[in-house]
Amino acid sequence: MKRKRIIFGIILIAGAVLLLLGNMQLLNGIRVSTIIFTVLFAATFFESLFRRSIPGVLFSIAFLAIVYSKPLGIESLTPWPVLGAAFLASAGLSLIYHPKRRYQAHNEWSAKEWEDFYDTDDIIDENNIKFTTTFGNSIKYVTSANFKSAQIECNFGNMKVYFDNAVILEQKAVIHLDISFSGIELFIPKGWTVIDHTERPFSGSRQINESQPDGSATVLLTGDISFSEITLNYT
Repeated sequence: MKRKRIIFGIILIAGAVLLLLGNMQLLNGIRVSTIIFTVLFAATFFESLFRRSIPGVLFSIAFLAIVYSKPLGIESLTPWPVLGAAFLASAGLSLIYHPKRRYQAHNEWSAKEWEDFYDTDDIIDENNIKFTTTFGNSIKYVTSANFKSAQIECNFGNMKVYFDNAVILEQKAVIHLDISFSGIELFIPKGWTVIDHTERPFSGSRQINESQPDGSATVLLTGDISFSEITLNYT
């Protein structure tokens, strides 16, 4: 996390310097909007690289190529050819390569509990589950009597996951999301406390109904949501 803050700090300072130089006419007529977009997409690139997000990296490069298409002499490739190439490359690489990401422990989760969860490559048992959808639509149900963790992956599809029949006996659980170019809706009991630590480059979120935490369980929501939309539906 410290390294991430340092990278973003350097990018923002560089953007401030470029903005001042641009207004002083020292950058050969480079527009202020170009500087702003450069800082924005450079920040997204390094954030995606830090999180090993393939779509985030490729689309950041694509947007930078669009911004600098004239100086680079690639106007014939922008905007749609380069965006299409980024989309197809993201789809192909997402199918081939699934990087294992590491996250810091938060709140009452211990480092060992996090390590045990993120070392999971497949379904362990009915209390630690994994759902995957690629190029399709799916509906999943979690009916565990002692729900502990869920790893949900969805690429170029739509997924609905129902947790309303799951029971958390140990008062805490983790839902990890790896979502790209998709729509996902999570149906969560309104009594659960949800702590959201997801990263959402180029993505949106919405909530249906109000949560009414009763202290019975806390769920940590983590992972990467790229070019997608997540809906939290409290039931």
